[in-house]
Amino acid sequence: MTRPMTPPVTVDARGLRCPLPVLRLAQALAREPVGTAVRLLATDPAARTDVPAFVRMRGLTLLEVVDVVAEADGGEHTAYVVCGLSATQSEAAPPAHPPASPGMPPAAPPWPLTTPGEA
Repeated sequence: MTRPMTPPVTVDARGLRCPLPVLRLAQALAREPVGTAVRLLATDPAARTDVPAFVRMRGLTLLEVVDVVAEADGGEHTAYVVCGLSATQSEAAPPAHPPASPGMPPAAPPWPLTTPGEA
């Protein structure tokens, strides 16, 4: 798998607790064009399971998970690099209902609901 050529957009969610790191990741992915890598920095231990689950549910790609033991400006955290390589506009849309078979009338609307005593 090839990585995107541009540097990833960084989302700093260090110090935030579940579900905020994943929500910030989702917001960043929604703002950026498809194919942009987003690097999430998180200290929350729940992100270890939340980020991979989010990636799986959304059909994204988890490119990298790196534990940063010590950094001058940030301390211990984990960096997750996520990319929506395979997503397209049509894949993101909910599936449409299949068209009716030729010669079949469209489905009738549901019966109107009435309460006893209505005329």
